[in-house]
Amino acid sequence: MLTTAVAVSTANRWLAAGIISAVAVLALATRARATSRNARRRGTRRRAGALIALGPVVGLVLAPERGDLVILVGLGAAALAGVGALIERSQNAERDTLVAVFVAAGVAVAVGARLTPTAVDTLDVIGAFVFIVLVMKSIDGLGNIDGLSTGTGLAASAGLFGIAAFGHQDGLATVLVGFASACFAFLAFNARPASLFVGRAGRLCIGFTLAVGSLAVDPVPVSWRELTTPLIVMGIFLLDALMVIGYRVRRRRSLHEHRKDHLVNRLSALGWTSTEAVVFLVVAQVLLAIIALFTARGVCPFWLTALSTVVVLGVVGIEGARARLERSDPRGLPAWAWIVTVVLVIWLIAATAPLALAANDTVDLMQQGREAATRALGAARDGDTITARGSFEQAAQSFRDARDKLENPLTSTGLGIPFLASNVRAAQTLADIGTDLAEAGESLTAAVDPDALQVVDGRLPVEEVRKITPELDHGAAALADARARLDDLRRDPYLVEQVRDAVDKVYRQLARADREASHTSAAAKLAPAIFGADGDRTYLLVVQNNAESRATGGFVGSYALITAHDGKLDVGDIIRTTTWNQAVRDQGPVSYDAPDDYKRRYGQYRPDTTLQNINLSPDFPSVGEALMSLAPQAGLPKVDGVLSVDPAGLAALLELTGPVDVEGWPTPIDSGNVVNVTLRDAYEAFADTPERADFLGDVAKAAVDKATSETLGKPAEIAKVLGRAAHAGHLDLAFARPEEQALAVDLGVSGRLDPVQSDALAVTTSNFGGNKIDYYLDRSVDYRVMLTPNDTRTSARASSDLSIDLDNTAPATGLPQVVIGPFIPDRFVAGENRLFLSMYSPLTFLTASVDGRTTAVGPGRERGRNVYSMLQRIPAETEKTTVARLAGTVSLHDGWYELRVRAQPTLNPDRLHVSVDVPEGWKIDKAPKMTRDFARRASTNITLDKSTTFRVHIVPDGGKQNLWDRLVNGA
Repeated sequence: MLTTAVAVSTANRWLAAGIISAVAVLALATRARATSRNARRRGTRRRAGALIALGPVVGLVLAPERGDLVILVGLGAAALAGVGALIERSQNAERDTLVAVFVAAGVAVAVGARLTPTAVDTLDVIGAFVFIVLVMKSIDGLGNIDGLSTGTGLAASAGLFGIAAFGHQDGLATVLVGFASACFAFLAFNARPASLFVGRAGRLCIGFTLAVGSLAVDPVPVSWRELTTPLIVMGIFLLDALMVIGYRVRRRRSLHEHRKDHLVNRLSALGWTSTEAVVFLVVAQVLLAIIALFTARGVCPFWLTALSTVVVLGVVGIEGARARLERSDPRGLPAWAWIVTVVLVIWLIAATAPLALAANDTVDLMQQGREAATRALGAARDGDTITARGSFEQAAQSFRDARDKLENPLTSTGLGIPFLASNVRAAQTLADIGTDLAEAGESLTAAVDPDALQVVDGRLPVEEVRKITPELDHGAAALADARARLDDLRRDPYLVEQVRDAVDKVYRQLARADREASHTSAAAKLAPAIFGADGDRTYLLVVQNNAESRATGGFVGSYALITAHDGKLDVGDIIRTTTWNQAVRDQGPVSYDAPDDYKRRYGQYRPDTTLQNINLSPDFPSVGEALMSLAPQAGLPKVDGVLSVDPAGLAALLELTGPVDVEGWPTPIDSGNVVNVTLRDAYEAFADTPERADFLGDVAKAAVDKATSETLGKPAEIAKVLGRAAHAGHLDLAFARPEEQALAVDLGVSGRLDPVQSDALAVTTSNFGGNKIDYYLDRSVDYRVMLTPNDTRTSARASSDLSIDLDNTAPATGLPQVVIGPFIPDRFVAGENRLFLSMYSPLTFLTASVDGRTTAVGPGRERGRNVYSMLQRIPAETEKTTVARLAGTVSLHDGWYELRVRAQPTLNPDRLHVSVDVPEGWKIDKAPKMTRDFARRASTNITLDKSTTFRVHIVPDGGKQNLWDRLVNGA
């Protein structure tokens, strides 16, 4: 609705600008014509063309937005019209006109007009200046021939208006529609036989408006379209200017004097009547305006643009070239022209030859440097600083040698050659970046003592961490700077394939290294305080049991306190959840801190007095906040954070410590068997004994005790193993201090339900049956979405089908009652999985069904998402399928749709299928991590063992859209 309202408002402005401009010109031109009949006021006929400037001025007043070039077009047209009127009868009119043209071109370039892109900034400026001068001088050279300047001006400005309007340059489009209307209105007095002439005032106004307007329009962002669009739309005037220059140079005549050697004069020399010549040139201009419009909006491919432009200009040029204006033959190019030509040729050879000679050696050196840097980064991630240091040193030397070759004065001359300059600059930048990063890496690895950084007896060497923090900061800053420089480089349109591939490969490596470096630097700054080096810290450890699921993993069966003192961690006794519950209930009324949406949604399940229900929310920061506020009411000291771990998280810890022996279990427990032992085997072994209730906690205690009393190894290896478990949701951290919580979020270990960027999906199940049956639950999720983008690809209408298949493979008999139930015999059935199913999405719920039967859901809001929930009962060895239909609007970012699928840390990861469809008229051109089944669909099937983001890029399908849609969408 808002987009439609804005479009209507803009169209009204254009209509108003066109009508006001036309009416004003008609009224004042009528007055001027009447005045010109007075013998003493006959000069009015030639100065009346200044009225055309009313169009840009009216458009500027009504423009909804006024950029620098928009203001320049409006005010510049008026100023030049005034100058033209003043010098119309001047004795030095030609000289004054030339000065006005040069000043106007200089001002336009100073304000920001550019003929881009050529990859050489100086040439962009020079090109814009020359372009404006040629167009203005060509239009001035058309003289006062009836209807010619206004006719071609009308055709060209109409094409420019179309480009600006379809490209959402509303301010520029308003100025151009005013100008086009003024030309149209003046044409009523200027068409043959003319009662008013355009004069110098009109010609300067028309030339400036068209020249700067064509440089100001924004085509669909493809380099060749940006460069060719102004050249095409001004093609008639540029062809005329070049033919005049060539003709005069060969005859060694002045370039700025007024002579009858323009295209219209050539057609007259061939016997064309004035009307025929004007119609011919105006028709050619109309065709070029249409070609420019289709080119700028991406409708025409390159070959069609080139072919059609060559045909139109070829017909005009060949016909004009047939004319013989003089009997004498040309004298040939003057000496200065030959000198300039020879100098240019020599300069091109001198600029390219050294580059060609150095190219192979430079490529080899940079390849050697990249390979060495890759080895160094891999070694650094593995904690092998000795290998990393040597590889960084090799990389730095290779990149330095390559940089020296590229920055040699002989090879640097390539920076002045259009298009080649991009590749030279890219190679130099890559060499500079490689050198800087390799030197930073060499410095960092030289400062790191891997033996001193090892975690021994559960103590982090905080002194060593503080020692290397400045070097980590320096390395992170160097990576961030390099990534920013590559961002600019990747937008260069003239990189050859080999150079672009190299840039993209380095960028991908840098993107990952940049994230790692910034996270490592931030962690190094906060780690000493987190580990108690700035004062003792106390943390709450909660152990989750995934066999009885909760949204963050499993119910909290036990807990303990972790004390941090000067880098050393100590774990207290493991305590059963019933102790916590009894303590808070004995307190009487209990209060707790948590977001309002958490309290609204889960308050009914009494998370304040029932620890098993505190993590019904999938957002661990909310859960952590509640736990930290409740800890003192449970008889514990104030805690500085919460660490959550489940059996899969213990497996990661045991991977570092090796196996542990736990009292009452006959064999060692290690990373390979801990999940099955704690969540399956132990239930059978302790079916008739109460010790079972503490067994998972005992395993957690043994693993943590061993981790805090023995050598765990290098921080890099610890971070790799524990980070993998944390990213899968098996280890979660929450901190009381905001800066530490922000670090946990950045590291991806906070268990946060991330804010929605485009589209998002999360499916959670929480056990409501009091049994341990989720060991036997298999889940499959199928998400199919149809996206209909808006014209600007900033949002899309989404219609989705979400199917959730829940397969309870547990038997009804043969397993202990604690596993398959019933927890309450009168209410539950053995083997039955009674669960609380929740579906999170930014979209709006429409309908839901279970096994084909329509069902009701409980709506809610949590963490900026809609959430729809229902209770389900799934008997033993039974499968149920829930289907929900959703709809709404999702954001697109430059045409990119993003789907973030949150993984619940279940024992059996979900089988996930995602498919994204777009309607006819659109297509998917990029879909990382997905398969493009055909042009309008991308899909994937994965095991969802960690939260995953899918991205799909949507573009118009030129072959499936009508012409209007292709122009609007920039197909």
